[in-house]
Amino acid sequence: MASQLAERFSTVPIMLYHTYLGPDEGRHRASQHVREQSNLYLETSWCRWREVARFLGEVGPDRVLFGSDDAVDGPHHYCRRPPNVEG
Repeated sequence: MASQLAERFSTVPIMLYHTYLGPDEGRHRASQHVREQSNLYLETSWCRWREVARFLGEVGPDRVLFGSDDAVDGPHHYCRRPPNVEG
């Protein structure tokens, strides 16, 4: 688990890539872990804009890293129906 790894290596910054890809509960848990451990960061690829806004309010802008899978998925990443990025 990332929180255990972050606790064990407390001086190493650890990014939670995709801020968990499972159910919403996992993203809430990830946000909670970031609030508890100063070396954890949330990354936003595959997160909807409302989730990103919630993360900013919960953990602050210094703990949220903008991410995109555009480099892997290409420009059509933003043109899906429904779009991957909204708002």
